[in-house]
Amino acid sequence: MIEISDEEKQCIDEQINESQEVTQVQKDTERKLLRVLFWLGNNMRNLGYAEEFIKKNIHQHAVKIKFADDRWEYAKKLLLKYIQISKKIQNN
Repeated sequence: MIEISDEEKQCIDEQINESQEVTQVQKDTERKLLRVLFWLGNNMRNLGYAEEFIKKNIHQHAVKIKFADDRWEYAKKLLLKYIQISKKIQNN
């Protein structure tokens, strides 16, 4: 499992709380899942992916992440995939 610091968790929670795209019910009942999804989105954003691309791809993977045995590990594998894609794009 990926360990995120308390500071990073607090930052992600603030992003979740401020998000207009997530309902209050989701914020209350799916907080752990949302932390994984927002963490993945933040890291993809840091790699330079466009916001629309991030939203589309995270939405496509959300169910698989939700039902994965280890959500963080699944998200980490996805991030590594996007890192490889980003490197290939940069090398071309």
